[in-house]
Amino acid sequence: MSNPDLGHIQIVEPRELWEDEARDFTPWLAENAQQLSEAIGIPIEIDSTEKEVGDFNLDIYGTIEGTDKRVAIENQLEYSDHKHLGQLITYSAGLDASVVIWITPNIRQEHKDAIDWLNDISSDEVSFFLVRPEVMRIDSSKPAVRFIVEAQPSDFLNKVKEFIGTEEGPRQRYRRQFWQEFLNYLYENGVDWAKNRKTTKDTWLYSAGGKTGVEANIAMGPGAKIRTEITLSHQDPEVNKQRYQVLIENKERLEEALGTTNLSWEPREDIKVSRVAIYRDHDKERVLNDENYKKELFAWLMKHLMIMRKLAREVLG
Repeated sequence: MSNPDLGHIQIVEPRELWEDEARDFTPWLAENAQQLSEAIGIPIEIDSTEKEVGDFNLDIYGTIEGTDKRVAIENQLEYSDHKHLGQLITYSAGLDASVVIWITPNIRQEHKDAIDWLNDISSDEVSFFLVRPEVMRIDSSKPAVRFIVEAQPSDFLNKVKEFIGTEEGPRQRYRRQFWQEFLNYLYENGVDWAKNRKTTKDTWLYSAGGKTGVEANIAMGPGAKIRTEITLSHQDPEVNKQRYQVLIENKERLEEALGTTNLSWEPREDIKVSRVAIYRDHDKERVLNDENYKKELFAWLMKHLMIMRKLAREVLG
């Protein structure tokens, strides 16, 4: 039997990917929270970055999906230090967080001991995590990241069941109601494909963009934003790159059709999904309590969604 031809794993310094902690690493982490969720075993839903807590800012603020339990995430790109440990405790106290996560690529033993100690003395309502992001590549491949949990509560598997539960929380109920009312609005305004469309508790609403791997979607994002987008999600990354380039070549056409130059171009090669999007504020309280605001928001979403569906078919067809 011949020896298999195996690649060589290389560990990459995180600074090679993210030059600045706040400007680069925090936004990437917020966009890729699912990887962190899989590592610790809890579905995290990101609400905002740079969350104000008194006179300071928490890097990432979220909740456990399906609950109102709060998640505080503090991240850094250097060795763990006393400053970030103190910030983590301050932020978690100020937000009454149930899950507190410290992410750092280089962990000092005394800080791991501190997290273990916090888990030992804390009530069952709070769980502390110390997570190390490891960046690697095989030979000359693109770099990839995995999250390694270095410290967590000893009885965490039991806590997971308590955290998540089986019933939908207020966020999921809100999204179901929002999408159902929006689908009704679409159908009432002549969009036949919205009739009898199954509603969802997801943060996005999918619609076909004319060919495999091309979508025109609406998505609720962090920071009280909602967006319409052309999404490129073909399983072959090279196809996505080619289609994204076509969109760039038609930039002026897209801007003219959408009536704005304020488009967000997001190649996002790290997760093989690219998009061009337009964002606006999304005030949940006003959606629930102000009918005129909700209708205005629905009209804006419908207008831009239908334009993007049309553009996706014409430009990428």
